[in-house]
Amino acid sequence: LGPVTQFKSQRQARAHFGLPEQAKLFCFSFDLNSYIERKNPQACVEAFLLAFGQDEYSDAVVGLVIKVHTPNQPNKAWDNLKALAERDQRIHIIEQTLDRSDLLALYQTCDCFISLHRAEGFGRTLAEAMLLGKPVIATNYSGNQFFMHPEHTLPVEYDLVPVQTGDYHFVETSDAAMWANPRISHLAKR
Repeated sequence: LGPVTQFKSQRQARAHFGLPEQAKLFCFSFDLNSYIERKNPQACVEAFLLAFGQDEYSDAVVGLVIKVHTPNQPNKAWDNLKALAERDQRIHIIEQTLDRSDLLALYQTCDCFISLHRAEGFGRTLAEAMLLGKPVIATNYSGNQFFMHPEHTLPVEYDLVPVQTGDYHFVETSDAAMWANPRISHLAKR
């Protein structure tokens, strides 16, 4: 990937994305046109709020950046998450498609990449963040567990839970499929 040189400084990159200049920023990026239940952004928000109480940490100190593509259709879970973000100015939503250089610049300007996915194929966003030298905190489940060595990353503990009808395409409760339910308290500690 190499260094992202589109912006002359982190300050310029953060200004471009409307992010606070000095805050420690945690980033989570996913495609909302995928299944929100699998990507689990709500867990990232819950862990952030648990780790950084609003009364103790201002938006000048810490922030959570959630980058998504604009959804193709209405999504109630996403609308609920955006409503929560509107009540906490430390949570920054970037709901647009970025070109490759802008996306990598966004990862570069943040301090840490997180993912509390329930299942992941390879985990491309995690690998990209690692290649940019960012610390990665993610569910220690699915494809990413093969390259997220605990010496270099912070894997999050989980419990296996059944996938219910409607959680993921083509999966019915009767299939007895399982996926990870990341432990929010463990991520908050990480």
